[in-house]
Amino acid sequence: MAKLWLLSLAFGIGIAPFLFAVPLQKAKGTTDSRKWLAEHMDEMITEMDLAKAYGAPYDLVEQTLNKRRKMLRKTANGTSRNIGPKNAKDAAYDHKMIRHKIFPMAAASYGDTENVKNCIRNTFRNATLYRNSVVQCNGKAYELCSAFTAVSHEDKAIILSFRGTDTGYQLIEETIQIALFKRSQSPDEEWGKVGSYFLKIFNQLVDEGKIIDDLAKLVNTYNDYEIWVTGHSLGGAMAAIASATIVDAKLISAQRLKLVTFGQPRTGNGEWATAMDKKVGPFNYRVVNNRDLVPHMPPLWFEGYRHHMTEVFYNNAKNKTEEFVICADEAESDECAGKYWFYNVRDHLNYFGKSVSEWGEKGCAN
Repeated sequence: MAKLWLLSLAFGIGIAPFLFAVPLQKAKGTTDSRKWLAEHMDEMITEMDLAKAYGAPYDLVEQTLNKRRKMLRKTANGTSRNIGPKNAKDAAYDHKMIRHKIFPMAAASYGDTENVKNCIRNTFRNATLYRNSVVQCNGKAYELCSAFTAVSHEDKAIILSFRGTDTGYQLIEETIQIALFKRSQSPDEEWGKVGSYFLKIFNQLVDEGKIIDDLAKLVNTYNDYEIWVTGHSLGGAMAAIASATIVDAKLISAQRLKLVTFGQPRTGNGEWATAMDKKVGPFNYRVVNNRDLVPHMPPLWFEGYRHHMTEVFYNNAKNKTEEFVICADEAESDECAGKYWFYNVRDHLNYFGKSVSEWGEKGCAN
């Protein structure tokens, strides 16, 4: 009986925390959702809770889950992916630049146009907002998705930032959409497949928000500038798809593209992840904060979803945000976020000591 329970737990643990970590009713708005999360985020299930509730030794629970994780990695597409430390060698991770320039742009996307302008003003010495594009996600008035384009002349960079999941209900919507619908095709057959929910919203922002048209105009005007693409949570998934689109459309060379996401969910299958590793360029980083649950979703066993490289893991148990590990040998490494099987919402909502969305809505004021 104990073995049967442990096998069931190992199979189901990937989806359960995600479903119960958010309110199970339609949120009235962003403020209500955040209030609920603030009140309940400390009630997330932990290893000790499981051991106590079911009478299983703590070490046995962790050991069993780790065995299942390794089995899933080995059976994914026939083998576990290991393409070597290309990214770490070719483009050194710059903590200060990402913390103080790219991360504020990911946070800024949660604000309205005035908030975005304030974030840009508080981050750069010579930068301007080009456009803040807002659409109704899948045509639903209670869900807003957005992205903005900006230019930092000091850095010679064109910036594209995507808004992340902003309400508890939207988080549930993402889970349901991913669970019910098959993956969609990404830019072309060579890119594998990505989640249909991510691709639908991205295409909305392309068609209605004109984000790729805007990028093309900016690249034409500032033809010696780089492109920085970023986003938090759902925004991270769309940032990855955008980067693939930019490279595939040859808007700019992969060497002049910087992709940095925060708390990005698994966005596509193994073919997608491999294509991202090979084509998007050396400056391609997924930043993960400690026990953030979203990077572990969808689970490895579901529809073949996989992460692309390169993970930068901040284990903030000691609140030292400058301490990080770069896992350049594997996308799902035990040296980074893969060491955990139990996650929480708090680490997803907070990066570098900031509540990502609230900080962005306050104009990124320190």
